[in-house]
Amino acid sequence: MYWIKSPSNYKQAPGILQKIGAELKPYGNSFLFLATPSRWGVLGESVIKSMEEEGLTWEYEAYEHAATRDAMDKVGARLNAGSYDALVVMGGGKLLDTGKGAASRGGVPVIVVPTTATTDAAGSSVAVLHTYEGGPDGVEAYAVGPALVLVDSKVIAGAPVEHLVAGMGDALSTYFEARVHYNYKIPLTSGSQVTLAGLAQAKACYDIIMQYGREALLAAKKREVNEALEIIVMANTYMSCFGFENGGLSSAHGVQNTFELIPECRDVLHGMAVGFGTLCLLILEDFEQAVVDEVFSFCKDVGLPLTLAELNLTENAANKMRAALEQNLGAGHPVFPMPTGKTVEDLFQAVMKTDELGRKFK
Repeated sequence: MYWIKSPSNYKQAPGILQKIGAELKPYGNSFLFLATPSRWGVLGESVIKSMEEEGLTWEYEAYEHAATRDAMDKVGARLNAGSYDALVVMGGGKLLDTGKGAASRGGVPVIVVPTTATTDAAGSSVAVLHTYEGGPDGVEAYAVGPALVLVDSKVIAGAPVEHLVAGMGDALSTYFEARVHYNYKIPLTSGSQVTLAGLAQAKACYDIIMQYGREALLAAKKREVNEALEIIVMANTYMSCFGFENGGLSSAHGVQNTFELIPECRDVLHGMAVGFGTLCLLILEDFEQAVVDEVFSFCKDVGLPLTLAELNLTENAANKMRAALEQNLGAGHPVFPMPTGKTVEDLFQAVMKTDELGRKFK
């Protein structure tokens, strides 16, 4: 069985949020916005102005917790109690996941407005859940993806540079994880086999990151929008999303998810840990040296982590990492399968070898 998943619409342009009312009008007349108070404080005024110009009604809900079930239930209950046509979520990955879960509970479409290009969560039909403490708490999959992903590249350029870097780390994994599913014929969580479309998009995402990533980073450091930045923003938010939804996740994300079990690593941006996990996957699969060198060099150039210390794991690192991997992946994981024939011990050894190589590479 083959199942292609993607957001219904994706729009990207500098300044597009200035006319968000016109962009939302095809989806109804009444909207609930979900954002952090700080983000709403920055963007809310222009959003309200545009909504009023289009004669649309709106209400605001303050985002509180990092993609917890309670947060999704709370916003979902407000949606059920009101007469909203859609939920509009504005922010980063965990907030966007909260919005997807809330919209599913509330029975309305979700419109996603990422304010950073930190992950590929914006367009996906899944949400990664967390505990109040920040640990992993499962994954939810939804029947449909966002009705619209609206990306203002000017807002992205104004975000902290490390967010763009983290997004490239997340996108970097897409091709290598899709290869695992394709080569070993591992079905996706949807039940679909990997499609050539998904694999091709994942490969294109990797090629684009390699070609334009360094130039886009220079633009982001100047808070400028140029062609390279636009291309990387789309790679981070759309191409990587299409690639992982139709190509699958594997050990790169398994390593990232494992870091969330280690308290001192929980504040690390998702894509930073996925970037390191990608290096671990290359070592695990014994990739040819030219590819390993290319990816290590890219990570070093853009500031993605090469060592456990850069992910805040310094004391008793080996024992903590082994225990966390066993806890998270020891019985197998439905979302993060490893290459066929590989064990958790193999992955642990790959993590430690990556750390060793990373220290030498720096």
